[in-house]
Amino acid sequence: MTASGHAGSRRRVAVPGGTAAETGRGERASGGVGSRAVVLGGVGSRGVVSGGKGAGEAGGGGRRLSEMESDGPGSGGVVSQGSGSGGVVSGGVGAAAGSSDLVSQGQAAGGATMGLRFDVNLSILFTDLPLLERPAAAAEAGFTAVEMWWPFDGPTPSDRDLRALQSAIEDAGVQLVALNFDAGDMANGDRGMLTQTDRFLANVDVAVGLAGRLGCRILNALYGNTAPGSARPHNAAPGSAHPSSTHPGSAHPSSTAPGSAHPSSTHPGSAAPGSAQTRDGDAGHRRVAVANLAHAARRAADIGATVVVEALNSHENPRYPLTSSRQALEVIDQVGMDNVKLLADLYHLHRMGEDVLGLLDTQAYRIGHVQVADDPGRGYPGSGRMPYTEIFNKLGTYEGHVGLEYRHEGPGAFDWRNG
Repeated sequence: MTASGHAGSRRRVAVPGGTAAETGRGERASGGVGSRAVVLGGVGSRGVVSGGKGAGEAGGGGRRLSEMESDGPGSGGVVSQGSGSGGVVSGGVGAAAGSSDLVSQGQAAGGATMGLRFDVNLSILFTDLPLLERPAAAAEAGFTAVEMWWPFDGPTPSDRDLRALQSAIEDAGVQLVALNFDAGDMANGDRGMLTQTDRFLANVDVAVGLAGRLGCRILNALYGNTAPGSARPHNAAPGSAHPSSTHPGSAHPSSTAPGSAHPSSTHPGSAAPGSAQTRDGDAGHRRVAVANLAHAARRAADIGATVVVEALNSHENPRYPLTSSRQALEVIDQVGMDNVKLLADLYHLHRMGEDVLGLLDTQAYRIGHVQVADDPGRGYPGSGRMPYTEIFNKLGTYEGHVGLEYRHEGPGAFDWRNG
């Protein structure tokens, strides 16, 4: 396939409450008095806010929302409280990492988006288009950042396929901010390869290499399913986000060769849930997963990247063993490396009954990436019953991107950002 992109193109984007603004590399956007939206300039470029009290340099100079003031020109960022806005627009937060997303200050899910930087997951949105056309579609929709699941059929795609994807992303002018390691055949139920040593290790250098070339700094390692017949209920208390003070297992994984603790081809079979055989098999899989995570984290550190571990809901993923933030954090603790953190997919956690607001209060420092969808239905924020007004407020000082990983068919997939 050929990549479809618009390198260096200029796009007109309607800014709610203000004038139409052009976005691209190194361009300005004017929101107007009483504006409810701010468009920052291109990557590492200058962004100007009109309707606030000053302007700042968009790129590297941003500060956390709680640290910023409307102190005029020369500030690292701008806090603009335009009349009629639902909350505070931050010019600095959107540029803290040298990026520049369309920041919408509309009434999203009944509250302000607080200057959050959203990226769009190309594996679940724009799926009516071929993969290589989706980065350009995301750019046309006003996004400057994207993420995706592993988009290839196997762990080691051809150089031609890797170059085609890289070109599609670069030509569209978007930043890849998060990428999954190979997770197997997701359409047929696979959910990760951490316990499948040969396949996972074959993919690590390929995924890290692609991420490095595209400046991607988040790599998601899905744990993988248990063997058929070994699924069992989890009795973790909903919302018990903090791991126990005693870490399961005493051996440090970094001293163990990836995969050496347990043969990747050995499974506990269909032993009764909770049996000694199942527990032994699970423990063996855990040792393999931890060792493989440690290996991936060491390679990711070479490009300054973080590896994240995700909990999924058991309703849709009955054989996935990590179904709470507590369980995911226990695995992370066993790895014991600074660049292994939690992927907080708030939809999955909420569906399992977890207190997502409490998680954001108590475990924010352990979160490497955030993804959002609403429960029930996995639609856009505001389509279900999750408290997205409070969630976005809690994320007001979060400096990473928030991945839009929801399902939507037809037009209007992002109208929620404008109220």
